[in-house]
Amino acid sequence: MKSLFSMIIAPAMLITIFAAIGSQAQEDASKTLESIGKIYADVWNSGNVDELDAILDANFVRHTSQTSGTGATDLDSMKKVITNFRKMYPDFKVTLDESVYTSNTATLRWTFTATHSGAMNPALSGKKVKLSGISFIHIDNGKMTEEWVAMDNMDIMMQLGFKVIPPGSEGNN
Repeated sequence: MKSLFSMIIAPAMLITIFAAIGSQAQEDASKTLESIGKIYADVWNSGNVDELDAILDANFVRHTSQTSGTGATDLDSMKKVITNFRKMYPDFKVTLDESVYTSNTATLRWTFTATHSGAMNPALSGKKVKLSGISFIHIDNGKMTEEWVAMDNMDIMMQLGFKVIPPGSEGNN
């Protein structure tokens, strides 16, 4: 007859050990991804795009709505996105409001504030904006490979003073 130890206690101990090892690996991965998320936010805040070399894959892709103009198809185009965005908003400041990290994914809920410089449209100079959004980021081998961004482009356009005119009412303003 098998002992109580070999039937119940030993398997329970093994399960506990494997769960602890798995949880430690998850925690270690989360710490690495958290560091990547913070560096990414710092690059947006500072404009020091050379720091992207350490955290973005050369084939990184950033998906955004077509109207935002902030999509990217590789590391170099992402550097241009940030550089151009910071020309329009030199005091751009992003804050990470909430973040969730798994073994290869980061989910970042963020808010940014900025003042438009008037670049490309002097009428927008001095207009302040605040926008919240969320990014889903895939990471492989310690580098970001893909980002999906969701934000309300209409909100920022309204803050900049653009107006929505329903069809058929163009002459009623």
